[in-house]
Amino acid sequence: MVKIQDVERGFVACEFCGNEVHLSDFEPFSMEKCSKCGTPNFIPYKVASYWLFLPLGGGGMGRVYRAMDENGKADYALKLLPGRAKTNQNLIDSLLKEAEAGKALGTHKNIIPIIDYGNSSGDFFIVTEFVQGERLDHLIESKRQFQEKAAIECALQIIDAETHILSKGYLYRDLKPENIMIEPNGVLRLYDYGLCMKKEEASAGTAHVDHIEGSPFYLPPERIVGAPEGEYSEIYSLGMVLFHMLAGKTY
Repeated sequence: MVKIQDVERGFVACEFCGNEVHLSDFEPFSMEKCSKCGTPNFIPYKVASYWLFLPLGGGGMGRVYRAMDENGKADYALKLLPGRAKTNQNLIDSLLKEAEAGKALGTHKNIIPIIDYGNSSGDFFIVTEFVQGERLDHLIESKRQFQEKAAIECALQIIDAETHILSKGYLYRDLKPENIMIEPNGVLRLYDYGLCMKKEEASAGTAHVDHIEGSPFYLPPERIVGAPEGEYSEIYSLGMVLFHMLAGKTY
């Protein structure tokens, strides 16, 4: 584990041999070999008050890193707009919209809360709780099929999360296995609020939007034609997720 006192002093200790790898010698985000043993080490980068010390994945809408704050607390996941995306106003607006929606949802046992977000010297970011576990899509791939009892238990937790989101005046609108994390204790957590929309906006429909948002395997049919969406849309997406879990393949 990276130590905050080390990175604040300008180095990380090699994961294998403990040799000092000096940050000033390398570009942030790169994997650099230790001069002593040759083990690759990730070069951390600081955004606002958070040190990014381990890449977790991501795509065009943002790369995600394990992060710790200046007090050495290391249980955050930070989404950062990468490279050229940092000058793309549409992506910036989408990230900030996601952050504002996630903040409005508050906390619940079945969602991953947004802790912080903002712009630090041109770095647009969202900070969430870091959750240990496996994504549902990866679990489906490894199991091929879920037993009915396990699938129903997951569905009930999804319903709890959806009910909470609805109580805050939003529709989630992006229910899919890739956005569901299962902790080792079996607790299910929804995350990624990029498509969240206030219920009154969703009920107006999206007939004049140039593109369709969401995964084609799970999005409700009304979105395809720009018709109003509501709780029934979320029920449809839940049905598609359940089918995938039980059949081991998308509908």
